[in-house]
Amino acid sequence: MRIKQFIGSITAVLLMLLPLLNSCENIDTHNNDKQDFAEHLRLNRLNDVLSIVETAIEVCELTNGNGMPADWKDLKLGRIKSVLPKDSIFYDGNEIRFELDFGNIEEAAAGGVLPDGKVRFGVMKVQINKFFKEIGSVAQIKFETPFGLHDDDDFSFEGEIYLTRISQSKIKVGLNALSLVDDMKKELEFDGELVYDCITPAFLNRAWGNEYQLLGGFDMLQFDNNLLQNTMNVTLLSPVLRKLESGCSNTPSAGIMDCKFENEILNSRIDFDPFDNQACDNFVRITQKDRVFDFIVD
Repeated sequence: MRIKQFIGSITAVLLMLLPLLNSCENIDTHNNDKQDFAEHLRLNRLNDVLSIVETAIEVCELTNGNGMPADWKDLKLGRIKSVLPKDSIFYDGNEIRFELDFGNIEEAAAGGVLPDGKVRFGVMKVQINKFFKEIGSVAQIKFETPFGLHDDDDFSFEGEIYLTRISQSKIKVGLNALSLVDDMKKELEFDGELVYDCITPAFLNRAWGNEYQLLGGFDMLQFDNNLLQNTMNVTLLSPVLRKLESGCSNTPSAGIMDCKFENEILNSRIDFDPFDNQACDNFVRITQKDRVFDFIVD
């Protein structure tokens, strides 16, 4: 994430340090404590995980009682290059299975950014045991080939997501070794469980355009040359609000996350709405012991 604007009253020292912040990683190299804090939090990658989940939710929501839809024109979180149906109808008494190809990174970038400001490339493999609107339905989403979100980054995702319908409005999301791979090496791995609760009064038959409250938590494992270096446990202390509309989807609009590390010095709390107005301003406040970092993220 890049720091684009300073908000609030901060000390002269922070005014010197914050302009050097780039992707929450490249801070003043002479201040190792703050550098470690920024490197390990990785808020930009947490947001990418949520964007991956929301793509999977929208794909599953667009399936119907017969099985796979006839076309994907209503899919907002991706442009489909081709579809490979393996078992596209429920009539034969088993699950539906299909693969969605979003094209390679060049093809996806050529189509321009999507409504949430990202591009999506790679192959998504989908298997759903029954009509996804039915309570108890389970969808398995695999990213076996590199699946990415940005046209200027080298990293991509691999792994699995499980979506389980637990009520009309709620979907349980299981992150099963969802890994971020950079230059053929595992950099991060996400494992845990979230609940997406759609709070839009008359929610749409897709993810984009709805509002979701997120509950739950997960672990983020951090690797260096494929060797585990640290683990961050993330707990959503208050519901995290995702407004999937233009200008709002880069970061949550509300909610508090508690991030605990094996190295307690790095423990942090993230408040997406310190002014209690649920604004789509990308404003984040991070508290680490007695220090507070306020900034707008890109």
